[in-house]
Amino acid sequence: MRRQHESNFPAEVLAQTKDNPGMTPLEYMLSVMRNPEIDYVRRDRMAIAAAPFCHGKIMDQYVGKKEKKEEESREASEEFTNSLALIAHRDHEQREQRRAA
Repeated sequence: MRRQHESNFPAEVLAQTKDNPGMTPLEYMLSVMRNPEIDYVRRDRMAIAAAPFCHGKIMDQYVGKKEKKEEESREASEEFTNSLALIAHRDHEQREQRRAA
């Protein structure tokens, strides 16, 4: 049983954090993961914990059917809006020409 003031962190890890008090949690996890003197189970746990911060999700890169349809709908809507604006502009110019004549 350990005493209350003792730590269950290896001395090397404690020295790293004392030397670099501004170390981020990710930097700490990576330093534990890369230290070959630390137990492999602990290193594996740090690798698992650090992975989401280092690698994006696969689904974030995937564009499915729903996303494609949404993009096509957005593009069609923009084309329609642009064509309406063009028609309105032409009508306005024609009215102005009739008034001037």
